[in-house]
Amino acid sequence: MPKPDLLCLVQLLDGTIQTFRLSKQDEGAVLLDQVCDHLCLVDRQLFSLQIRETSSITANTLSPRWIEPEKPLKKQIKGLASPFYLNFRVRFFISDPNSLQHEQTRQLYFLQIRSDIREGRLKCPLSAAVVLASYAVQSELGDHSPSQLPGYLSKCHFIPEQDEDFLSKVEDLHPQHKGLKPSEAELCFLNTARTLELYGVELHSAMDTNNAPLTVGLASSGVAIFCNSICSSFFPWANIIKISFKRKRFFIHLKRKHFVCVSTGETQDCVVSLDLPDPKSCKNLWRSCVDHHTFFSSNRTVKSPKHSNTIQTYKKLITEHLGLGNNKTDSGPVCQRVVGGMVWNPVLRRSLSSEHLETKSLPSRSPPSTPNWRSPRVRHGVSKPRPSSVELSTDLKEMSEGEDVFYTYRASVSSRDSEGDGSVHL
Repeated sequence: MPKPDLLCLVQLLDGTIQTFRLSKQDEGAVLLDQVCDHLCLVDRQLFSLQIRETSSITANTLSPRWIEPEKPLKKQIKGLASPFYLNFRVRFFISDPNSLQHEQTRQLYFLQIRSDIREGRLKCPLSAAVVLASYAVQSELGDHSPSQLPGYLSKCHFIPEQDEDFLSKVEDLHPQHKGLKPSEAELCFLNTARTLELYGVELHSAMDTNNAPLTVGLASSGVAIFCNSICSSFFPWANIIKISFKRKRFFIHLKRKHFVCVSTGETQDCVVSLDLPDPKSCKNLWRSCVDHHTFFSSNRTVKSPKHSNTIQTYKKLITEHLGLGNNKTDSGPVCQRVVGGMVWNPVLRRSLSSEHLETKSLPSRSPPSTPNWRSPRVRHGVSKPRPSSVELSTDLKEMSEGEDVFYTYRASVSSRDSEGDGSVHL
């Protein structure tokens, strides 16, 4: 008898759903390859499939579970009812979208971010949302026509809670993009989106040891911890030597020299401990950390001036319509850290223990004209994070090497801490 098939329904980034049939013995890579072949996708390493526990497209928002390419599908969908639902999504966001060489990849980035903003997964200031929506309109409808009466965007959906005033602002800005081709408008959209604080950040819900809610963000540059929407701690990949978990508890092992005891002044080994809602969520976070570190440590973004004209158009438009660029208070570097796409001011905190966290500054940034993600960004009226009254109470303690953990990930990092180019050992 033939082996029973798995019926997999995959929602693509354009909203369409494709059906794929596989054997239970097939590994996750087989399904991912079929989806990529269907799309004729070139940059396959940037994308993956996210498993949905239910048919709801918003499932697993703060505990994303990704297909493991090397693992049989039957083990990954155990306990789920057929048919099996998956989302085809961008897995890794390159910090500088100008370096993406293929137009199809940029378009998929555009579709992903637009969907994330529309469905509330990616928070976006209202002023930036207007600019992003206007580029989306230019991409889909082309140049504004005088025959288009006010209200022609009334049936369009850009953000979770939009009103007539928002749509009116988008309609006012749309004519300013006259002449931009769809691909150019989408690239301008990406250059605006990468200034968002949580651009490219994969979020996981967690708790500190006092059960206060936290959010763990995985970005190209490291791991961030958010408390009350404020980035309270940031750990560059180069400063992390081991990632592990046991049941519902997740551990980040930091390099010795990055923690100093306040009372003695001596460096100490340190482990940041967080609690997850359940063991499955904990393993999802651990796996995503491993995948992010592996990808961003082994892949270097190639700088490309290919789209410099479009970038200049984008910068000019932002300067004219948001009043930025001529104000002296907006010039120059404004902070010392980068999480996702936005530069931010870290909020220094004391933990409940006697240890004090000292994070290392990132390298200096190049001028905005250089397509480099470490350069200062044009900010769409986004204010700097202010210190929160709620202290981040992560459990910082020493752990012995012989501690019983189910899974451990170690990275042998070279002395070039700021570049994070150490070799990786799984």
